[in-house]
Amino acid sequence: MCFSKVGLGLMFFLLVVETEFTLAKRQLPLGNTSVQCHSERWGQLCPNGCLLCNIKFLVTGGARKDIAVASAHLKSTALEFIQEDACIKRNDAIVKRHKAQTWPVLFRFKEKLEHVNNETSLCLSLSDSLQDSHTQIESELETLKTGFRRINGRLERIERNLAKKSATCSTGATTTQSSCTLPVLSGRDCAEIYRAGGRRSGVYVIKPQGAVQPIRVICDMDDNGGGWTVIQRRSDGSLNFDRTWREYKRGFKQENCQEIREMWIGNENLHRLTHQANQQLKVVLTSSRNETRYARYRHFQIDNEASGYRMVAVDGYRSDTSGDVGDAFREFPNVSGQRRQLDHLGARFTTRDVDNDDYVTNCAAGGNGGWWYRSCAAVNLNGEWQDSNPQPHQQNTRGLNGHEGIIWRPWTDRHGSLKATMMKIRPTRY
Repeated sequence: MCFSKVGLGLMFFLLVVETEFTLAKRQLPLGNTSVQCHSERWGQLCPNGCLLCNIKFLVTGGARKDIAVASAHLKSTALEFIQEDACIKRNDAIVKRHKAQTWPVLFRFKEKLEHVNNETSLCLSLSDSLQDSHTQIESELETLKTGFRRINGRLERIERNLAKKSATCSTGATTTQSSCTLPVLSGRDCAEIYRAGGRRSGVYVIKPQGAVQPIRVICDMDDNGGGWTVIQRRSDGSLNFDRTWREYKRGFKQENCQEIREMWIGNENLHRLTHQANQQLKVVLTSSRNETRYARYRHFQIDNEASGYRMVAVDGYRSDTSGDVGDAFREFPNVSGQRRQLDHLGARFTTRDVDNDDYVTNCAAGGNGGWWYRSCAAVNLNGEWQDSNPQPHQQNTRGLNGHEGIIWRPWTDRHGSLKATMMKIRPTRY
């Protein structure tokens, strides 16, 4: 029991000491607590009960004060927290609003950035391609420069050759066959030469369309505006016209450097000339009495060798104002009922070695020369040249009412064989 009182007292003592120590540490005044503890309940327990009462009031009063201070502090802190929370909420709303406004911009910026990246990649790719193209262009340019230098060298050689030939060209060319100087101008026919400035009648070189070799011809640049290509000429009998098919095909002539006195242009050349453009024909006839007449045909054309150089067109006859010589090619009227036999339209060419006429024998035989015979002819300008004035013959082996020599029967039946003839053509649209 004592032991119990001593232990309990010691415990109270330690509690008081600790309390006083705590109060001293907090600097809490003890105050007058005895009044509060003097009651019947606490007085019966004094002095220990009074001590406990005092400790209770001291501790309770300090705790309340601390609680009040802490509560005030907590209220102040809570108010600050509330204010901070309101501020945070306001800032959060602002942030959300700015985020809502900024996000589309950022998204568009991202898309643009991706587009820029794609364009950059494309530019880099194009840059590589351009670099390759540039390299290729430089290579091709170098090739072109090499080709240009080669061409330039050739042009220089051509210029030197032209310079060497300029003196010759200024006066005319010299033919290898006869060493004759020819005019510079040339063309497909004499009409082209006239258009190019050739105004002097004489010998020129032409090359009909499709011809392999050029030929020397007579160009009449004086008659009725010029441009006439002479296809046949008889003047003095210096040339034999009794020729073969091959010779009439290629042509023949008697010439010197100044003139071509007698000639046949050649059936092949005649065919080419009358097919490269529609041609008109003019025939110049000179009698043994030196009387000259003309006959003109609006259209004249000769077919190719396969057809026998058929005369496919000789129409539009017009007489000369000096006197009518008659249309010997088409309208010879002297043989009644036999006009068809002497109409030369459609006639094929006949020579002494190729018989294409309609007569029982070869109309070209016996020196009559090659021509477009029927049975046999109302006109033959390639017949045998006669230096006298033979009289017309009666019926003979050469055809109906035919006679030897160079004939245009509507006129020569009265005047005999012709002394000179010329056939010349010019484009109808001249």
